[in-house]
Amino acid sequence: MEWFKAIGGGTLDQKSLITWLVRALFLPFTRAAKNLAHGKGIEGNFVGEGLITGGLYVINKGGGVAWSHREAEIGDAFDVDDVLQAVTALR
Repeated sequence: MEWFKAIGGGTLDQKSLITWLVRALFLPFTRAAKNLAHGKGIEGNFVGEGLITGGLYVINKGGGVAWSHREAEIGDAFDVDDVLQAVTALR
């Protein structure tokens, strides 16, 4: 959980299950609904905390952030091409 606190500015960015379900199931125009549809057919193990948003960082050798993506909504995806471009630029 310390990693999630660190990327969240010291606090966990934990979403409400009921709020997320309402947006995902009853409001088809929301990102929550899009993310739910995108995840269909993907198997998981239900281990861990699924209501805490995460992210991805590309860190340079000096410890600085070269690229980052932080989930605003559960299931927000990053563009793999953006990550590859950031990693390639570090070489």
